[in-house]
Amino acid sequence: MSDSNFTRKDFKLYLSVILITLCIVTVIVVATVAWNLMTTRPYSYLAILDENGGDNFSPEMKVNDLFNATVVIGNFEYRSMLYRIWIKAGNVSTTTSSTSPATISVYNQTYFESCLSFYQTCRIDVQFNLTVIQNNTKLIFELWKYDVTSRVFTYSGSWVHVWINVTT
Repeated sequence: MSDSNFTRKDFKLYLSVILITLCIVTVIVVATVAWNLMTTRPYSYLAILDENGGDNFSPEMKVNDLFNATVVIGNFEYRSMLYRIWIKAGNVSTTTSSTSPATISVYNQTYFESCLSFYQTCRIDVQFNLTVIQNNTKLIFELWKYDVTSRVFTYSGSWVHVWINVTT
């Protein structure tokens, strides 16, 4: 009988060691997965909101009336960043992509700049008027980042556009 009791004791001991090892491995795996999910690639974002904080822009506006919008920029680049937002007025044939900025006449664009610390978001109210009567005006908002190494602004690939008809 003592042999049988010894085997049970051994079994309980082995089982305890296996369960403790399994718990430790599980904690390490869960912590590693959680850490990898939290360490994302650096990124910035750009959003355009209407006067009410939504995305319901009026499809028409009169020439020389003010276009009101709120530009939202978020910095998750793990460092302070200087941003330039280009606002460009194009048309149906104006192409936009995440690899190259819209090519538009210098007379149809303007910009503003903002410096943000890491994990900071800012909202900037913008107002401007459109002086040309045109159907299907493509208002393009592009996010550019200042590159400290080359000391120039580079296109980030982030852009948003709003379609609008400018009437008399």
